[in-house]
Amino acid sequence: MGLMVDAADLLEKTGALLPASGSAFLAPVASMFMHQVDALHHSEFEQLVAELLDRDGYRIVRSGGGSGDMGADVVAEDELGRRVIVQCKHFQNGNGSVGQPVVQHVYGGAVAMHRSTLAVVVTNGRITGGAKVWAKEDDRARLIDREALKRWCEDGEPLSAVLRDVS
Repeated sequence: MGLMVDAADLLEKTGALLPASGSAFLAPVASMFMHQVDALHHSEFEQLVAELLDRDGYRIVRSGGGSGDMGADVVAEDELGRRVIVQCKHFQNGNGSVGQPVVQHVYGGAVAMHRSTLAVVVTNGRITGGAKVWAKEDDRARLIDREALKRWCEDGEPLSAVLRDVS
């Protein structure tokens, strides 16, 4: 079972599409348009990313970052037990960018603190050129920008397909 969100609250804030099989009060998020993603609170964005991971077969170990999380807003494991650390960076209206220091922090926390095999930064904004160059140095650091998030979230592509095409 995936993470649950308050359907009435989510509908009020975003008009999100929820599956018909969901409860009248709580329903898993099946997909969401980017304008709806842009309207989310950062904690709801973290929930959405966890739900997408769950949809794609990952087991959610922990969701919801905070101070001292070492860049891990979502901790998940794939079907082989490999740990994935996800840092979520949400910007109102998608107007913002993630730079190299964020990627380095997440990668360092993922490897040192969380013993992760993969560090992923997900944003509804942009990724700077410096961050992209840095991430290309190690295939254990992956960046999901607005376009890749659209494919994963709105178009329903599995994370594995999205990750094949990103640095």
